[in-house]
Amino acid sequence: MSGLDDVILAAAEVEAFCRNHAWQFCFIGGVAVQRWGMPRFTQDVDL
Repeated sequence: MSGLDDVILAAAEVEAFCRNHAWQFCFIGGVAVQRWGMPRFTQDVDL
């Protein structure tokens, strides 16, 4: 598994945790720009 795959899996875990607690949240930074098709090889998840 690549480093980016690990970051995406971590983001999915954070998302599930926030949703389970009915918390509002949004991702910012490198993970967020992936959604818009702008490749960025980030090493963390910003919330």
